[in-house]
Amino acid sequence: MSRRVLFLALILTIAACGSPEDDTPDPTDRDAGADVDADADTDVPDTDAPDADVDPDADAEPDDHVRVERQVLTEARDEVRIAEVLATQPGWVAIYALDNPDDLSSAGELLGSVAVDAGESSDVSVSLTRELEDGEWLLARLHREAPEDGVFGYDASADTPDDPPALDADGQPVAAAVEVRIPSAGLQADDHTLEFSTRVRITMVSSARHALIAIADADEETLATAPLAPGLFEALPLTLSRPIATPGETLYVYLFEDVDENGVLDASIDTLQTDAGGAPLVLNFEVTHADPADPAPAVRFEMASLGTTAYLFESAEPAEFTDAISDVQAWNPTVTLKRGWRYEINNQGINVHPFDLLDLGDTRAGDVVLASQGRNIDPAPEADPQVAWVDEGPIMRFTVAGTLAGEAPGNPNTPTLNGYRCAVTGHAEMRGAFIIED
Repeated sequence: MSRRVLFLALILTIAACGSPEDDTPDPTDRDAGADVDADADTDVPDTDAPDADVDPDADAEPDDHVRVERQVLTEARDEVRIAEVLATQPGWVAIYALDNPDDLSSAGELLGSVAVDAGESSDVSVSLTRELEDGEWLLARLHREAPEDGVFGYDASADTPDDPPALDADGQPVAAAVEVRIPSAGLQADDHTLEFSTRVRITMVSSARHALIAIADADEETLATAPLAPGLFEALPLTLSRPIATPGETLYVYLFEDVDENGVLDASIDTLQTDAGGAPLVLNFEVTHADPADPAPAVRFEMASLGTTAYLFESAEPAEFTDAISDVQAWNPTVTLKRGWRYEINNQGINVHPFDLLDLGDTRAGDVVLASQGRNIDPAPEADPQVAWVDEGPIMRFTVAGTLAGEAPGNPNTPTLNGYRCAVTGHAEMRGAFIIED
């Protein structure tokens, strides 16, 4: 069932815990805050003198406060929540329409109220008499329960109204103003076949505010997050922190508002956006491989050659994995691979420099060739289904698994991928290292 989401932005919290000048009366001083007759002789006590005149409206208790934080309500638009209320006496939290957010006395229509006990209350829900509109202002105000009849009966026009507002140490109502925000956003995610097992595409994302998009798996592990400026995005690519190894895996995409606009997802601050109907923007979609026997690579390396001297690993795609290359301008750089990930290498110099995958020896003569372009080494590892070796012109694909990763049970001397070279004997300088990480 679709549900609307309401955003409430904290604008002001007035707490009876001290004025800006920090001249709050000491709560241990029983006469603090009282208006004392200036003519009273403070040097000589007079037991016959009348009590000092006290303003009956100075119902100030230093601890009273109402706190309203920015929040999402996943129910209807006729409800708001108050983060925290601290009342020294039983009372009410009342919600009013507010004409002018700069003038808290401009509160008008009473929209709802809820009773609160003395002490601290948190996450207080207040049901309203109507749905709220985007951009309107509300006032949340604390009232005393007087008389104690269980009915909120405040009437500002009465000479001595029931359930009067609680006042702070400065004689001002304990209240907070909030702006109602109902965002406009959209999200579409369709099932699709992967080009890279580490990259998915979201069909469409729109947001009127700074946003954060997140991808998670069925175990609620976050695989990707990205900040978005306000606007419309189509076929949005997102790079994942791990490959999609299983054909037909279901993923979940979430669209948050980046509340503090810092580009980092913080679930305690950033809030889920909603569509035009008020439904939270959380969708699932399925990703799969075109050929499970030849899964999409996690990373593709573009490789060129420099004469008969060096291979150059020029770039990686997705680009976020370029740092796997120790130096994109270096000759025969060290390249870091991850165990269990599938890789594709486009050897642009295949006609002159076919590529060998090796267990490196101390010298070329000591190298053990594990797989090679155009040489059809058989048996394993080229024949190992876990490696899933593909050799098509300049393209080779392989998974760092099985016999290529030295996973032969009971044989500690099994050759393991840790290097590469040109297959041509006379090109001995074209030789470099792989680092395999878990």
